[in-house]
Amino acid sequence: NRIKYRDGPFYNHQYDKEETIITTRQGELNHGRTGQPVAPRPLGAIADDTSGEQEHAGLDRRERLAAWMTAPDNPFFARAAVNRIWHQLFGRGIVEPVDDFRSSNPPSHPALLDWLAARFVEQGYDRKELIRTIMLSRTYQLASVPAGGQADDERYFSHYRPRLLGAEQLLDAIGQATGDREKFAGFPAGLRATELPDGEFNHRFLSTFGRPARALACACERDGDSNLGQALELVGGRVVDSKVRSAQGRIARLFSAGADDSALVEECFLASLSRFPTAEELAALTGQLSSSADRRATAEDILWALVNHPEFLFQH
Repeated sequence: NRIKYRDGPFYNHQYDKEETIITTRQGELNHGRTGQPVAPRPLGAIADDTSGEQEHAGLDRRERLAAWMTAPDNPFFARAAVNRIWHQLFGRGIVEPVDDFRSSNPPSHPALLDWLAARFVEQGYDRKELIRTIMLSRTYQLASVPAGGQADDERYFSHYRPRLLGAEQLLDAIGQATGDREKFAGFPAGLRATELPDGEFNHRFLSTFGRPARALACACERDGDSNLGQALELVGGRVVDSKVRSAQGRIARLFSAGADDSALVEECFLASLSRFPTAEELAALTGQLSSSADRRATAEDILWALVNHPEFLFQH
């Protein structure tokens, strides 16, 4: 039967009595034939099943739903949660597409998925512990350069698959590298892009790099394809340019502190690529700084080049 809200703007009293009615204030769902509230129960439970009622008495219904979903005898939640976290770390799930769990779409590594799901339950659904476990694994630490005969492998995780940082990750990384974090209108200072609570918040950079509106409960909502607009944002967009040249940014602070050429180059590398420059890189860039007529502009160009480098833009 169709569901209508009794007090809603589109409620039509002409509909027949068989309709299921939801009163908007109490949130109760009344049976269309008997008029009595329909008691909520987990999927698959029988009508008079009262198991767990004492244990969860007094809890909000959402808390009771969460307790049912994370019950040790429910094998589905842990597997789906583990697969989604694996997908976030590797760019591909053990079950792929990440939301497509069915018997005709088996996992690439069934034993691995089962083991991770069991460990996730044992650890009390601790997401940080699960992420730590995966990231300490040999699989996660494999190089992105494939070994012989594995270049075409897209399923079995024989090597790490390089992928562009997500929209929020990239904006936060640029802000950290340049020392000038993005300021979002209407939100507290220091808020990161990954912490934005509103999926519909309009931000050109985030939209260009595929940040979803979070209107759908599906990973497919995020657009991960590269496009010309992204290249233009990185090469000459307002966000990158203003942060590199900011009067409160990293380059400005280094010049105020009187940093020499080597210190300038080394800090730019550490802030952007998380490593020291090689001897060749250091020699080439300090040579450009020492021979430049505008040392400040050259330093800004070096930082701009680093945040446009594939080593910065990609997880690899």
